[in-house]
Amino acid sequence: MTLDLIYRDKKSLPGEVEEGTIDDVVAEKVERRKVVVMRVLIVFFIVISLMIALNPPTFIAQLMGISWGALAGAFLAPFMLGLYWRGVTTASVWACFIWGVGLTVINMLLGNPINPINCGAIAMVGGFPIVWLVSLFSPKMNSDRVDTIFQCYK
Repeated sequence: MTLDLIYRDKKSLPGEVEEGTIDDVVAEKVERRKVVVMRVLIVFFIVISLMIALNPPTFIAQLMGISWGALAGAFLAPFMLGLYWRGVTTASVWACFIWGVGLTVINMLLGNPINPINCGAIAMVGGFPIVWLVSLFSPKMNSDRVDTIFQCYK
């Protein structure tokens, strides 16, 4: 989190950088600040994990079923079809994402009339025809770009 979100670009304090260059001393200060932020975040997440471990929710398996069902319903079909079929479109990926997450959220809002694990399975299986059908009727990617993407299979 520190490296990807907080320090995505090298940051320095005002007055540390002269003429647009960062010397070794400033780079070392930036690295020390990153380490401090990482240590603080580690302690923060350890405290949150400890609080959850000391008072575990009884419905953790259900939460896992809901979250993994939504993720698998949203991404499994575009991923699997995208590995082997050059026709998957951006619109179909979005449609499948809306399908998988939408079905899971609606099921949850209705009080889980379908068991969350079964709902996830329905979302996963239903994603395949959605990706296929939407891909048939939505704009295709540039064929040169698709050839570049699939070049690793040659």
